[in-house]
Amino acid sequence: DRQTDRQTDRQTDRQTDRQRHRIVLTIALGVILTGLLFFHKFYIHERWQSTQIISFNELMGGLIGQTTELSEKITELERKVETVNDQLSRSLSFYQKLSKGFDVDVLIVGDSIGAQRWTSQLASGLGEKYGVSVKVMNISMGGNSSYAGYVRLMALDYGAGKEEDGSLGTEYDLIVFCYGQNDGADEFGRYYEGMVRAARSKYPQASMLAVLESSQKEYTEKMQIIRNLAEHYGILVADVIAPFMDGSCGLYDTLTDDGVHPNEDGEKVYIKTVTEVIDQAVKRGQGAAAGDMEPVYEGTEVFDHFVWFEKEKFQRDGNTFTLKLETGVSGDLGVDYCYFPGKNIYTIYADGVMIAAREFEWKYDFQQRHISKAADGCRAESVIEISFENAEQADGFYGICLNWE
Repeated sequence: DRQTDRQTDRQTDRQTDRQRHRIVLTIALGVILTGLLFFHKFYIHERWQSTQIISFNELMGGLIGQTTELSEKITELERKVETVNDQLSRSLSFYQKLSKGFDVDVLIVGDSIGAQRWTSQLASGLGEKYGVSVKVMNISMGGNSSYAGYVRLMALDYGAGKEEDGSLGTEYDLIVFCYGQNDGADEFGRYYEGMVRAARSKYPQASMLAVLESSQKEYTEKMQIIRNLAEHYGILVADVIAPFMDGSCGLYDTLTDDGVHPNEDGEKVYIKTVTEVIDQAVKRGQGAAAGDMEPVYEGTEVFDHFVWFEKEKFQRDGNTFTLKLETGVSGDLGVDYCYFPGKNIYTIYADGVMIAAREFEWKYDFQQRHISKAADGCRAESVIEISFENAEQADGFYGICLNWE
């Protein structure tokens, strides 16, 4: 019996061990299968994700390529639009540009009245009214005549390299002339016409507008000359004499504090008058300026030619400036320099021979830059010298110019 019990116990133990082994094996197989399933799922998911990423990257690459190509096409289209707009802009007058929303550039050439702030306020008002940018370049010089206006125009951008389209720097759309107060009647017609022709030569597409200065108080011979030249060259005229004198804007003495220059109220009259002329031209679609025209005044042709020698071209020794010429020059000679309180003296020599001399008293207590004609029919082959009375006057020298037939 004991032996039987022992055998039974051994069989039971063996069965128990087998069961334990089965359990362990089952657990092991379950772990392995679970691992395999997880690995399979993870591997399949990763492959799916990888496939999706590759597809996404390919899609994004295609989109980026299309976007780049589209961007290049847009850039090219913008360039073409800009070129077309530029070509269109060049064919339009100042007034047509305002009506179509193009930005414009304005050049003011005048005396002290032209140098006042009404010109910048005029530009601001026009820009706000027409929704464009109106840039102003003002080269007016107080106390000067229209001869100075001619020189200032011709010397502007003088010697600068031309752009590809043949232009010199800024292509002004409107040029405003404001002269008469400081001009003598004798040479006024030739000087004013020379200035107009200089503007037409340098800026052939620009519109032009002439101001009849209020300080004249009446339609003097000089004002009639402006009107005649304006009619000949197709220049618009802004008559500021009438509103100053007819009482429509107040009495004359209320519009100026010194009898010449407009005060704040007077400047408003200038702005209003000029703006009305421009507005009317915009409404009727005023076209581009006329082409080349024959001069009105005999001898004006000399102003069609110009050579400018700025101060930097000279060698200075004390109060004397010496210019060594590469080729001979001839014509009417103009000098650009400052007047100083008291006595002003200069002498000019060409090839050692005196060709001009001036001595005068400047009775004001301030200095002022002037451009005036010094001599007619000068000629120099190799050297031009200009000497001033003292160092102060020499410091105020800017240059000389010549014009000829």
